[in-house]
Amino acid sequence: MDENFLDSLDTKSGVWALTHVCTCWRDIVTATSSCWTTVGLLFDKHPKSSATTDILSTYLARSNQHKLNVIVHSKDEISKLPAMKMLMKTSKQWQAGWFALPLDTFLAWETPFHFKHLNKLRVCIQPPPELPLAVLAEDSTAQCCAFSSAPGVMDVAVNNHFLFAELFDFNWSTVHLFS
Repeated sequence: MDENFLDSLDTKSGVWALTHVCTCWRDIVTATSSCWTTVGLLFDKHPKSSATTDILSTYLARSNQHKLNVIVHSKDEISKLPAMKMLMKTSKQWQAGWFALPLDTFLAWETPFHFKHLNKLRVCIQPPPELPLAVLAEDSTAQCCAFSSAPGVMDVAVNNHFLFAELFDFNWSTVHLFS
């Protein structure tokens, strides 16, 4: 799939492009909330500005409380960015989540979010290059509780099984598929 299609902050591609075809298409796409249910935030492509937050706010409003598929990618720690905080407020709507983020971002999520509809989770942990994974896993103070309140996750895939198991507080009782 084209990366630009997944970029919800690019108002010239994806579902945004359909709103530029003509007035009729704009009215239809804007009113069809199911068109706005895949939220892709590719933070490395966009400046961290208030415009990003405004675009995301409009996108989320148009999803109209539908269940969301969320894709978040960043090489930098982003937990304190306004756009990320805004997205996390919608966690109750997420049905699938794909996250490629530095370990620092996951660890900064100190409070568990309520992922009551989340059933599919993909996590690509980007560890800090200065620390070997074994050192991180041995550090008992590092614990991520972000996904501890995800009662319906049945499908989990991670890029580092050992690190995920050691550092993430996660309810494994509902998982049917793990890769």
